[in-house]
Amino acid sequence: MAASLDRRRANGPETYAPRYVSSSHFDSLPDSSGGASSGASTSTAPAVARASPPQQQQQPFYIALGTSPQASGSSYVEADCLRLVCAVYGPRQSKGRAYNAKAELNVEARYAPFACASAAAAAAAAASSSGSSSHRRRKPGKDVEAAALSAALQSALLPSIRVELLPKATIDVHVTVIQSPAAAGGGGQRWDDALCLPWASIAASAAIAHAGIEMWALVVGCCASIPRNPDVPIEVHPHGDACSPRQSKAIVTLSTMPSLGSVTAMEISALGGGQAASLEEVDKAIAILTTTNESLHFTVARALQESHSAREAAR
Repeated sequence: MAASLDRRRANGPETYAPRYVSSSHFDSLPDSSGGASSGASTSTAPAVARASPPQQQQQPFYIALGTSPQASGSSYVEADCLRLVCAVYGPRQSKGRAYNAKAELNVEARYAPFACASAAAAAAAAASSSGSSSHRRRKPGKDVEAAALSAALQSALLPSIRVELLPKATIDVHVTVIQSPAAAGGGGQRWDDALCLPWASIAASAAIAHAGIEMWALVVGCCASIPRNPDVPIEVHPHGDACSPRQSKAIVTLSTMPSLGSVTAMEISALGGGQAASLEEVDKAIAILTTTNESLHFTVARALQESHSAREAAR
């Protein structure tokens, strides 16, 4: 077994058991405003956010900090079928470059070869009673790189970091998507990036704060799809399951700093099909995402506070 293992690649597990099995599990958890101890997470305790937009959609997720001891700061985020890990290195001095009064932020996002489930595999898994599923593997190299996701993530993070305090410094952010939701409607790379971007911004912002880099505020994000059918409500992903890419006419991604009431990045992508989203629908989606971001921000901030308290107690 050891001889056949390719150590140059990220080898995924043969099987996977979900951390949370059903939505009824979250109903038994205390609210984030309560005094129970399930709340925010360090590297060992889960952080569960319970967001309640106008449609009463819950957005539970898990965040762990300090998952990579070699990095300056690191985090792991799990939301429904989406799982990603982030590692931050720096700030460190740039060598061999011209003097720059502001720090340079380098962001690299990539998918693990086993991260994405194909649409056919997802449909077959849903139809089969055994529950087994097959995945299409990305080829190591260009196929796992996500240049558009990296650029969008850098744009979402840069306004939150006080780069003027770190002259001639470099901050490296590495995000790896371990698993992304299956696009049963054939959304393609654009749909995958739209689902991963907001949660990547949460993981990266938490990891940057965990590294002790001074920031203006934490960045959190989420995305929502606007359905073609006006009777179907706007859903926040990845927990929404009534809208597939084929049933949606647009997807809205919003990254904000709720503590400052500002937006760092927003993207509205049309999914084709001859239907365009109206301004009223986009405004409604933005209002839902803004409310959801406020709830997500509370849990991320609490996770960082507990992580800091644990490190202070360990000294």
